[in-house]
Amino acid sequence: MVPRLETRISSSSTPYPPPQTIKTNSSPTPLRTSSFEGTVALWLKSPHEKEAGQEYFSHPSREGMTYAIVVRGKFIDDITADDIFFGNVFENPVRDHLPWGSSIAMRAMQWLDPSIEMDAYADRPWALSPLLATMNYVSITRQPQNGVIVEEDCDLLEELAGIQKWKGDSKARSSSRKAWFNIPANREKVQLKGLEISLEFCNGYLDVDFNTFSVTLPRPFNLSIPLLKYWDGQPVTYVCQMGKQPGERACWSVAYHIVDAVPLDDTASAKPNTEEEEVHEDDQGRGVAAAVAKENGEGELLDDLD
Repeated sequence: MVPRLETRISSSSTPYPPPQTIKTNSSPTPLRTSSFEGTVALWLKSPHEKEAGQEYFSHPSREGMTYAIVVRGKFIDDITADDIFFGNVFENPVRDHLPWGSSIAMRAMQWLDPSIEMDAYADRPWALSPLLATMNYVSITRQPQNGVIVEEDCDLLEELAGIQKWKGDSKARSSSRKAWFNIPANREKVQLKGLEISLEFCNGYLDVDFNTFSVTLPRPFNLSIPLLKYWDGQPVTYVCQMGKQPGERACWSVAYHIVDAVPLDDTASAKPNTEEEEVHEDDQGRGVAAAVAKENGEGELLDDLD
């Protein structure tokens, strides 16, 4: 059978792992658990369905994105921004199935998100960041917000935490917000209960080809990884949870699962075995650093690899 991608979200009784299958590129779906009440919309670009998700991907500020998770709603518990984390959690080890070049990808993740902590070699691998420091776009208001995308709006923090409103365009204000919430003492100042929180996590670094199920890193990396070659049968799950260790209380989660495919045999090697995959890791590392430096305007990042 032809492999396909299935998307799942939390149900009211099971925040994690997410059991409820939903469609991508459609209207927001109710997302209710014991810790959160709101909606979620999942957006996924496909080269074979040009019109799919155009409401999202045709937006001028989202044209370069390939997938997105948009969540809106309220946290029910009496918590601060320092209590909530977001990222990937796996139930089984992946250390024996990591593709060649994974160390470079992890270094890139740390440059893109300085707040991230991870352990890809643990029995339950994880990579988690403070929720409001890692989201691409955040809106914190007292009234519910709507729309396909999340417009960056944290002006309420002037009232909640006594900081001046961040200036600049949406990208500049997003960068200021990430830097501010990267500091634990700042996160502790913001009580989340009762606030309307809109969150958007999106990514344009990965180009997913649903015909071959490969992930292609954009130029200058020029590296393609065939997912099915390394896939061990586990879904890729994004979880919003209280605390930054696997197994802590989940507020909600979203999973991407390849179905109708044969998982990698446990004895299979995750090493490159074709000439095309033989790329020198140091060169790839400099490519990643160059791309991140270009994105952030920080050329000195290249020195980290010397």
